[in-house]
Amino acid sequence: MERISSRANEKIKYACSLKQAHSRAENGDFLIEGYRLVRAAVLSGIDVRRIFFEERAKQKYSCEFLGLKDTEIFEISEPVCRKLEDTKNSQGVFAVCKVPEREFVIDSQANYVLLENLQNPANMGTILRTAEALGVSGAVLVNCPDIYSPKALRSGMGCTFRLPCLVCEDLSVVERFKSCGVSIYAAVVKQADAALDELSGRRSALVAIGNEGNGLSEEFLSLADKKVTIPMKGRAESLNAASAASIIIYEMMK
Repeated sequence: MERISSRANEKIKYACSLKQAHSRAENGDFLIEGYRLVRAAVLSGIDVRRIFFEERAKQKYSCEFLGLKDTEIFEISEPVCRKLEDTKNSQGVFAVCKVPEREFVIDSQANYVLLENLQNPANMGTILRTAEALGVSGAVLVNCPDIYSPKALRSGMGCTFRLPCLVCEDLSVVERFKSCGVSIYAAVVKQADAALDELSGRRSALVAIGNEGNGLSEEFLSLADKKVTIPMKGRAESLNAASAASIIIYEMMK
């Protein structure tokens, strides 16, 4: 196992560059940190190109990955680890992976979630993690943070390695779902025209969650078949986007 001691090493500089969205888009690679995420990538069939272990992590974790075909494995010094890390208590395990190319197929008998104009990558990752855990068939991301950003990957705990995601810049995709017979639901804070439990047991629905502060756009609301809201008995006017999404997705996937 080759050792890298210099923070100026080209492989390290490249891995660090992948913390930036423009570099991920340009190169088609992304960087992950932490044993669990690296393991999730391997088990999910992601193309893991390089793995870096700080010395203490090498002793604890490296044996599990040594047999990987076509994956370069390096031991790194503590200063190099500090350069790569994006968390306060790093486990000292990092990997450079290729962004997977996956076909997104709309199934007329499946359920989906759409996220529009989210700003917080941690919120997005949490919602996607819930969606994948509860069996949603796919997620549509309209003007949202990069799903391969460090914060989104950590909060999602590798869910994007398994959950089909379609990244869009506009809402034209909604018509594709409608043409397949999928009902479109908008999650709103007020002025709903359908009870939340109407989603229960559906097997042909797309439910949309909007921006943390402003909710869904008027354009999306005009495309929705129905609007639903979470009935609340307390004095809170609304819920955090990730919390609201978890309740709504659970109801849809009952």
